[in-house]
Amino acid sequence: MKYYFYPIYIFHSKESLELYKNIIVAYAMIEEPFHTTFVHILLFLDKNDDSIKSNRTQEFKLKIRNSGEKGSAYLVYSIKELIFKTLLRVFNEFNGSYGKYFLQALLLATAFVHLQKMRQWQYLSSEDEDEVEQCILIAKSFMKNESRQRTHVFEMIKKIKEYDEEFSSINFYFESAKRFAQEYPYVEHHYHEQKLLPSFSTITPSRKSLYALKDFGV
Repeated sequence: MKYYFYPIYIFHSKESLELYKNIIVAYAMIEEPFHTTFVHILLFLDKNDDSIKSNRTQEFKLKIRNSGEKGSAYLVYSIKELIFKTLLRVFNEFNGSYGKYFLQALLLATAFVHLQKMRQWQYLSSEDEDEVEQCILIAKSFMKNESRQRTHVFEMIKKIKEYDEEFSSINFYFESAKRFAQEYPYVEHHYHEQKLLPSFSTITPSRKSLYALKDFGV
């Protein structure tokens, strides 16, 4: 049987390609809008990253030579890597226990909740908006068209952020991913260069190609 998948070359990291193969290809999760939205998330993560301070790090105060500027140094986790690990954990834990459409909405909601931790999204919201509203704004930037799945994703975001019992494990999976995550040295200056968001118009459903599962090694 043949399916329409996105070509391998659009993915720029081993992690995003593995997620695509292990979730989309292996289980033929090609329903829209989930399929294209999930690919947009993977491509965004391929091009953007931010950091979270390590739970185990010590902070060192620095004075930058020849500039008089002060800063601090500590270890951080890559948010991108934590999201990749969390999405795979969510899929493995919930797959088989819930239907396909529930699982698809949960994967998208999980991604949007944790994308909110990246500073690249700060321009979307004002200080008056709470974290649930910020996550929904991020979701809307990926899922521009009204759909039943989009509404379902919004509802799940609210439940995850409010630590609803049904979804209490989602936040736990993100935190537990830190236990085995790589730590990176980070120097913080007073000036932080903000990354620009990539254009989402570069990938459209028409870019998909007809592939057999064996083309992905499945």
